[in-house]
Amino acid sequence: MQGCEGLEVVRGVRQLLAAGAVRERGHRVVEQIYVTAPPRPVSSPARELRGFAKVALAPGGSTTAEIVLDRRAFAYWDITRDDWTVAPGQYRVHLADSAHDVVATATLDLPGDRLVRPLTLDSPIGDWFGHPVVGAALTSAMVSGLTEEEATAAMEGNADALRLLSSMAMRRFLGFLPRQLPQELLEKLMKMSEPPQDSADA
Repeated sequence: MQGCEGLEVVRGVRQLLAAGAVRERGHRVVEQIYVTAPPRPVSSPARELRGFAKVALAPGGSTTAEIVLDRRAFAYWDITRDDWTVAPGQYRVHLADSAHDVVATATLDLPGDRLVRPLTLDSPIGDWFGHPVVGAALTSAMVSGLTEEEATAAMEGNADALRLLSSMAMRRFLGFLPRQLPQELLEKLMKMSEPPQDSADA
């Protein structure tokens, strides 16, 4: 490849389009798209091949190669979730002749997947109270049956506990409560924290 006008990355709902304008002297070339990921929990190459397209050009001609990058192009396999996961941060998308010969680069900021892990009695109380679904239900159960004054005091006490003991396991935290929560309720709340069965395709 003798020259490249640049690289444009267009973001859609579920995929991205990497387009590079290419000039060549009249033969088939292979446009390659590599992605450099931000820091994440797994080791990754400096650049990973995520797409390519074969382009045929007439002598002196030019064209635009379009390569679709789906969610998997930016994901890594998370063994704790048993699923593909996109980490938040800035990604660099490279148009290149090879992993070591980059022609143009564009940056892309991705919010990443919102990771909400299923809760267990060994999960820290910070995860329990901070869970988008379970947190409110747990708080409601803890103040159920209390007067308004008692509920306010309990809420303030929970806030203080979270600030100081957010890493304490729920199993241990339960031992400090003046009123024990039913095991059936805890099991229901843990079930509520589990992701839907089809979440991997979302």
